[in-house]
Amino acid sequence: MELKSLSKNFDVVILDTASGIEEGTLQLLLKSDEIILVTTPEPTSVMDGYVIFKLLKANGCKATSNVIVNKCFNKKEAFEAYHNLKKATKHFLKKDINLLGEISFSEDVVKSIQSQSLIKQNPDSHGIFDQITQISSKLKITTIG
Repeated sequence: MELKSLSKNFDVVILDTASGIEEGTLQLLLKSDEIILVTTPEPTSVMDGYVIFKLLKANGCKATSNVIVNKCFNKKEAFEAYHNLKKATKHFLKKDINLLGEISFSEDVVKSIQSQSLIKQNPDSHGIFDQITQISSKLKITTIG
């Protein structure tokens, strides 16, 4: 079943693509109304994010572009990564991007991925649940009905 026909049954369709960008991913993103790029504070990850925005711009993408900085150790580190990405996209691509928020590095998350289980909320989870709630509250999702 084609994604377009499937999407008629839902208000929102969220797709998690692989890191990097290959032709199929690029075509999918070009048809999206909104893009959420997840990056980390590492310079190579920020550069990869810039390259994705550059490819999207070169292919005429008009979607709203958002950023989440994942696996950061503090808000300052997250903001610096976002600021560097925003500065490059604004200067070279004349494109605005929005910061949806940051998600702290957490061993609980790493362990939950390794064990393929849901992360359990606990005091040591560094406010991951609160951060995800804050990010999701910023999403402007229009629903039908």
